Amino acid sequence: MKRFMYASIGILALVAAFQLGAMTSQGPTPAFGTIVQNRAGIVAISEMPRRALDENGLTWNLDTWTGWERTPDDDPPVPISEIAFYGGITLITVSNELWTHPPDGYEWRCQGPWPGGPVPAAKTTWTKVKSAFRE
Repeated sequence: MKRFMYASIGILALVAAFQLGAMTSQGPTPAFGTIVQNRAGIVAISEMPRRALDENGLTWNLDTWTGWERTPDDDPPVPISEIAFYGGITLITVSNELWTHPPDGYEWRCQGPWPGGPVPAAKTTWTKVKSAFRE
């Protein structure tokens, strides 16, 4: 009889733990800077500086005292569809190019592709390689 009681208590504990987990669980939320495609309104936000990027590729700055201000100088240099990550003063395109925007008023600068990414190479054959080194 004791074994049955312990087994019942164990099953009850498992059911209770499952119910608590099922009621309090949430879906994954995008991290700061992640672009949420096909969404109206704000599609990305950066923590510092507090900038938001909307679905039209326009940048907004959040001031604690005055609220949202439109900042056209901070608009990204590439279309919104080509941005994979937005960090306010940095962005990464879907082709792994890094763009930086210093906060001192300078323009966006392309820093080039990430060095650990794929390197474009021309397709060649052994015959072409041999013929290039023949005299």
